[in-house]
Amino acid sequence: MPDPRSLAAALFLGLLASAAPARAGSDPAETLFQQGIKEMTAGRFEAACPSIEQSYRIDPKLGALFALAECESKRGRLATAVTRYEEYLAAHARLSPDKKAKQGDRALVARRQAEALRPDLPQLTLALPREAPKGTVVRCDGAPLSAGALGGPIPMDPGEHVITAGAPGGPLSEVRLKLARGQRMHLDLTVMPAPTRAPASTPPGAPEPPAAAAPVEDAHASSGRRVGAYVAGGVGLVGLTLGGVLGGLALGRKSTVDANCTETADPGTLGCHGPGYQASRDLQRFGVWSTVGFAVGAAGGLVAIVLVATSPAKPKSDAPTGMVRRRESTPITAALGLRSIGPGATTVGIEGTW
Repeated sequence: MPDPRSLAAALFLGLLASAAPARAGSDPAETLFQQGIKEMTAGRFEAACPSIEQSYRIDPKLGALFALAECESKRGRLATAVTRYEEYLAAHARLSPDKKAKQGDRALVARRQAEALRPDLPQLTLALPREAPKGTVVRCDGAPLSAGALGGPIPMDPGEHVITAGAPGGPLSEVRLKLARGQRMHLDLTVMPAPTRAPASTPPGAPEPPAAAAPVEDAHASSGRRVGAYVAGGVGLVGLTLGGVLGGLALGRKSTVDANCTETADPGTLGCHGPGYQASRDLQRFGVWSTVGFAVGAAGGLVAIVLVATSPAKPKSDAPTGMVRRRESTPITAALGLRSIGPGATTVGIEGTW
């Protein structure tokens, strides 16, 4: 009579062989899959599962997903295997009848395997304190946990895990624990708020620190000088512009005067006729105001330069803005509210650091 274990092994290898995706030619996904099946057949699951998983990522075939679930189960990662079986069953349910027929008995095997593994799944319940600040992040093995996952049992793979919790800007707590098959564990997390900076105390006999009003007065003085410089500079610019415009108008009138006026016997007077008379009057008026404009412009520019040069410099801060202080961690040795229920509870060790 055939050995039942031999029949089970033959059935297992048959399912894996039929799980190989049908591909024409050689490609990276097929090479990885065949390499993973070879390692899995030899019992080297630590090397087999990553190869099959990488093959499934490159080419997501149902056969590769089924083989990956089987590999994780043999590897001892029970929660991961159950998740892969459930993914296979969900994808299988969406297949058409003819494609389901090509899958053979894989759906039946996946369902039975998931049901058989569930009682052996370790479960970890994580609870935050009521006073935990808003925005506290809890991570399990580096992956953030949603708020809905906290407070209820979380299926876990057997073995070591790292749990971290931290409030925004606060110190990070870390707990390392080890779960056995079928173990139930509850862990009350401790979350510390962000530290508050206490005001520095003045030693006895030391002089009192300067009042805060002095920097404010300096700031107002500096601001007033800057405003004065802007105003003076603006007045100077207007004066120079006015002087330039009026100077141009004066030059235009001078050509008319030269054409219609002549010097008289009285020194400094002109005899004009026609448009020359009005042009001579305009020439005098524009010349005077052009000179005034240039004088105002020069004075405004000089005042602006003096105000800017005598403005007090801004005080330098002791530390650059945006400097991030390194968080320091201090080891703690007290247990963090851990209680364990189920097999293997007495062998669980927990360490924590802040």
